[in-house]
Amino acid sequence: MQAKIGSKIRLALVALVAVFAAYLALCGVRVGKYVFNPYADVLPLGLDLRGGVSAEYKAAEPSAEGLDAAVRAISVRLAGAGLSEATVRRVGDDRIRVEIPGSDEEGIADAVGVRGHLEFLDPDGNVILEGKDIVASAPSYSEDSQAYALAFQLNAEGTARFAEATARLNGKAISIRVDGVEVSAPTIGQAITGGTGQIPFTQATSAEDSLHRAEALALQLKSGELPLTLEKTESRGISATLGSGATRGLAVAAVAAVLIAMIAMVVVHRLPGAAAALSLLIYALAAFALLCELPDVVLSLSSVAGIALGFAAAVAMHLVLLESFRDELEAGRPAQNALKFGDKAAIPALFDLGIAASIAAGLMLWLGEGAVRSFAQALLSGVLTAFVLSLTLARFLLKHALNLGFEDRRYFARPRRAGRPLAKRFKVCLIASCAVVAVALVMQLVGVGLNPGQDFAGGSVVRFSVGAEYDASDAEGMLNAAGIDHVLVKSGTDLEARLPLSESAERAREALEAGMPAKYPDFKFASTDRVYASAGGALIGNALKALGIAALCALVYLAFRFGLAAGAASLIALVHDGLIAAALTVLFRWAFRVDVPFAAALLAVALGSLGGSALLFERVRESARKPGLTKLPRAEIAEIAVGTTLGRTLLIAALSLAAPVLLLILGTGAVRAFAFPLAVGTLAAAYSSVMLTGPIWAKLAPRANTTKTAKRPAKGK
Repeated sequence: MQAKIGSKIRLALVALVAVFAAYLALCGVRVGKYVFNPYADVLPLGLDLRGGVSAEYKAAEPSAEGLDAAVRAISVRLAGAGLSEATVRRVGDDRIRVEIPGSDEEGIADAVGVRGHLEFLDPDGNVILEGKDIVASAPSYSEDSQAYALAFQLNAEGTARFAEATARLNGKAISIRVDGVEVSAPTIGQAITGGTGQIPFTQATSAEDSLHRAEALALQLKSGELPLTLEKTESRGISATLGSGATRGLAVAAVAAVLIAMIAMVVVHRLPGAAAALSLLIYALAAFALLCELPDVVLSLSSVAGIALGFAAAVAMHLVLLESFRDELEAGRPAQNALKFGDKAAIPALFDLGIAASIAAGLMLWLGEGAVRSFAQALLSGVLTAFVLSLTLARFLLKHALNLGFEDRRYFARPRRAGRPLAKRFKVCLIASCAVVAVALVMQLVGVGLNPGQDFAGGSVVRFSVGAEYDASDAEGMLNAAGIDHVLVKSGTDLEARLPLSESAERAREALEAGMPAKYPDFKFASTDRVYASAGGALIGNALKALGIAALCALVYLAFRFGLAAGAASLIALVHDGLIAAALTVLFRWAFRVDVPFAAALLAVALGSLGGSALLFERVRESARKPGLTKLPRAEIAEIAVGTTLGRTLLIAALSLAAPVLLLILGTGAVRAFAFPLAVGTLAAAYSSVMLTGPIWAKLAPRANTTKTAKRPAKGK
């Protein structure tokens, strides 16, 4: 009785904490001088969801090669400043546009457009060092001056020249200049022979100003000097590139997905499901709180893909605990014993899923850039949070829920029904998958494949001056009525229509000029510009490299845990799922354009496939160790494993589908184009896990002869 009362108190306290935390997350609260802001106020949003600053630079002596090289260098500077979600693209034949998330990044916009030609000059104007002689630099705080300087390390040639010059100029001042403007004039006190030094910023007005100067110069040195001189011609604030309703749609989809998952767990698993649902709610609150606190995290569609996959991992981990408990309950054990023995089966699966996903996400975070890095940051924080809470809080809540004394079977999940054999459909499914991929490949080769948007193919930008505050939905409706694919961006009283390469700028101009002046008399056309792709081979190359290395290491872990055949089957499933998601996007090319978030969605599909394989092979190994099954053919073991995990696999897929399906319903344009591959990839992962991965393993295992499923004797229970 005392244990039951204690469990009631503990469960009630956790539920109250969860409700209070949910209230803080949604509404915030003020307690005296302490203010707890709601998540909506503190989550850092990207250009696509919040907008930011747009700066335009004009090249003095433009060339296509010079502009492309400048775009790459500015991108490196922005990434070094922690602004991986910023975009840089060519505009017309002589300009570069930089767009940075947030409204307070004007200083960064100034710094990244500077050519960055650094020189150390002696009193006679002779060059001692240049920026190319510096191999490393970073801000360094000086207690003596109470300000920041830029500490630097020279290469061998620079070290020799600097040592000779400082010995010769002892007691004299040298001039340090950036683009001909003096930033420091320190006096040499002694010969500097170690190849290191500092640039003090004597003109700085404060310690904070000196830090900004040091950071800006460090960024310029890291990226290298720009190949041409740029003049900033324009700087303005811009609205969210996905439209004002995108953030609300994502928030609604996120809340609905969590609620749907919680309700499904309660409906399917009843009392234990209620405990898991409470744990899942706390996971969602903790995951978003962590995103609010992590440095350099910006919430964009790319990071939403990582959040979605992290949530799917959390759902999977909670269902692993529930299904393991259900297995032992169906074996005839009392509830408390079923939980104890279920833990023995569930914990290895949790570790396998958590470790495989963390390896892949961590390596992608290390190797990735831009959208890839944003995806990996969100995924890694979500997976680690899910892993810790499933091992601790979820098991704690399950234990105390069972202590309440409800022993009747109606308080637990219903017994499973016997499933139909699925292995016989393997060949049909394999042929169907190959056919879908083959059709998409042919379409791609003949020029009607993936439908690239502005990020990958460029397009045009049509600008208008509205002359007054306006409602963007007016222009939105006119362009939609004309059937023009577009993105609208507001900037004060100006309007910008961004069109993919296939759309006519003239048609967009005609559609808006026909309707907008009736409501806004001062509405007039301003300009039309060709814009070039902001992402291309570099992004695809980085994504493939990061995914390849990350997936390979995760697959090596799976091969170590379950054998070479399991690793090979997991690799085939990963490739299959990614190809199916891409192929279906090709088949529905008329409905969706492919931009940077599409790459993040495919990364989510690939890593989600790894998680499904880890859970399947954990059950394969467990099945092969059971008495009476150790000598069965591999195909039958795979059939048993797939059959016993079928319900779990389908439930994980259904709950993981909730968010992308809601985004397909609620979203517009780019949001739907992002949600579609995420949704079909989730279906493909469930399909391959049920129909393909097990039979492929069964065919490979005898030849590999290295499977680890039956090496140890079965343990008594």
